[in-house]
Amino acid sequence: VLGSDGNVSITNTLSAGTLGDDVTQNSTYYVQGKLDSTTDLSSSGEMLNLTGTTDPHIVWTGSTSSFSIGSTTTHDFKFTKKGIYFVSFNVSARADSSNKHEEVLVQVRGTGSESSSILSASVCGIANIDSSRTDFGYASSQLIKEFAVNDMINFFVDSNNFDGVRIGNETHITVFLLRATA
Repeated sequence: VLGSDGNVSITNTLSAGTLGDDVTQNSTYYVQGKLDSTTDLSSSGEMLNLTGTTDPHIVWTGSTSSFSIGSTTTHDFKFTKKGIYFVSFNVSARADSSNKHEEVLVQVRGTGSESSSILSASVCGIANIDSSRTDFGYASSQLIKEFAVNDMINFFVDSNNFDGVRIGNETHITVFLLRATA
């Protein structure tokens, strides 16, 4: 319906047309999570804890009520709205042991509870530059995917059986809705 001010209000479904730059949307369906503290990494790999205080665990900001984070297990991130999402998992790693070259694998996995099905992955090598100092590496894995309501993902880090690898508190996760789908 065209108002006297020239604005249009839609009471049903908009099937075609263009939305102007001044159209605002709700500030929901986005979160940023950050690793609470630098943590030793199990040599067999592990899923990050998305709730609670058991390391390695994530502290969240943003629209956390728009998602079901840790509702099934502490490792599960559950989607509550069907749509196309951007998911980013960025890991800062350090090797504290001397005379070793390390690697770190990061994976976004899903779409079931504690799934091991890889949706996105990245590997970084940590070169032993100076055996008397800590060496650093960084791995980043992104994903754009349509998720259904109740789809679940988790965030996995593995050092490929190397000891002496730690993940830094710079490690972070970003998830946001690009577009809702029916």
